[in-house]
Amino acid sequence: MKPTFILHGGAGTWEQHLYPHDGVQQGMRDAAERAWSILKNGGSALDAVEAATIILEDNPYFDAGVGSFLNDVGEAELDALITDGATMMFGAVAALKHVQNPISLARMIMTRTPHAFFVAEGAERLAVEFGMKLVANLSFVTPQEFVDYQTRL
Repeated sequence: MKPTFILHGGAGTWEQHLYPHDGVQQGMRDAAERAWSILKNGGSALDAVEAATIILEDNPYFDAGVGSFLNDVGEAELDALITDGATMMFGAVAALKHVQNPISLARMIMTRTPHAFFVAEGAERLAVEFGMKLVANLSFVTPQEFVDYQTRL
């Protein structure tokens, strides 16, 4: 069976944020190439999904982590969900303010706990228990997103 995947770079138009089209395309290419490399070398679909998502979470052109939309008080709140189609299990997190890669925490919730969904401070406490380093919320805020936030006030 030939591996197949679909990559989703987010909703909305990048042009309104003045992001360079080439930069957005390169970010998608980087994530796709990482996922494909894992799959073609026998890695699991979960490994490929997590790795591709981390690339998107760390890229300021996407709203999956760095560059996230800011809430009504000017903070980034991050969500992630990962699903294992073979077992029909999932792990999810929501309203994270200090976890660099929410997809990794979501996967750990799915694979290392009897639960499926953690939110906010409880999820962040669990991240620390799993050895994840918390980061400043400001590290998710890009200059462009801050400008966009100010225009929404």
